[in-house]
Amino acid sequence: MPRRVWKTVETKVEEVRVAETEERRGKERKRKEVSREKAREKIKEEKTKKRERIIEVKKIAKEWEIWNKEKEAAKYKEEANKLVSQRFYK
Repeated sequence: MPRRVWKTVETKVEEVRVAETEERRGKERKRKEVSREKAREKIKEEKTKKRERIIEVKKIAKEWEIWNKEKEAAKYKEEANKLVSQRFYK
């Protein structure tokens, strides 16, 4: 095979290798970007779930606080009834 033809063949082979490499790199970049996007979505979902849990816990805490206040008020009312005799109520 003449040298000029050989050089042309080597050049074409190298071009094909470079193209294949670039194609592989492009696919790898796309795969990584998809992975990053999935990770971002997962983090966003976790943050949303965390916010929802915090809101739920705050609601429960508020209900608990109200319940405790009502319980305490009932306790004081009962103590007051014990201290004040029934004849004063009439």
